[in-house]
Amino acid sequence: TTVDLTPYLSLTSSPPTLVDALDLTLTCGLAPAGLKQILVLAVQSETGGPLRQVQTAIYLLLSSGYYNVWN
Repeated sequence: TTVDLTPYLSLTSSPPTLVDALDLTLTCGLAPAGLKQILVLAVQSETGGPLRQVQTAIYLLLSSGYYNVWN
């Protein structure tokens, strides 16, 4: 199984926009501001390129206790 992350790659130039898009896609926009700020900082800190930035944000969001409770 593969997941096409291509639509998110162009959003890495604006980490808050990337995080908002993932929030809407994966948690219906319900992620709290504190979690979103952590994700933005993680994306900004990732130096492995756009794909790695998207993967990092998705991994952190999906592994968060908040996501696991709501989904």
